[in-house]
Amino acid sequence: VVLTTREMCRLFRSDCIVPADLEEAEFDSPLGSGTGAAVIFGATGGVMEAALRTVVETLTGKELERRLDEVRITANKNKVPGDPRSPFQTSGLRVGSPAVTSRGFVEADMDKVAEYIMLAATNYEAKAEYIRAGVAELTAKHPIY
Repeated sequence: VVLTTREMCRLFRSDCIVPADLEEAEFDSPLGSGTGAAVIFGATGGVMEAALRTVVETLTGKELERRLDEVRITANKNKVPGDPRSPFQTSGLRVGSPAVTSRGFVEADMDKVAEYIMLAATNYEAKAEYIRAGVAELTAKHPIY
């Protein structure tokens, strides 16, 4: 089952759920121990156009690129097919997966990267330090040289 961010946001709105207002809770792992994000990142030939473009109503690719830069995740805004925004704003995001796979990131690491990108898109103010610390841990675990 694939659920885009846009679809998830619509479900949240239809049930009057505000993710930022939810209490912290342990991950309950209803479908297993991973999200499958590593499969998506790894199977796209090195670059994925993230489904995060689907939060188009509230977040531009430009803003998400800025947030990710601040937490040390390199990505760039990207125009996608049918994108209603200008190339200077965009609704899409490109994440280069060869950079992390060449460092030795494995599926569990990519699940964390996906989590950090999602948090940057949905709960940035509250989670920026958490994301930054997690990125530092991953990069220390997999140094460039």
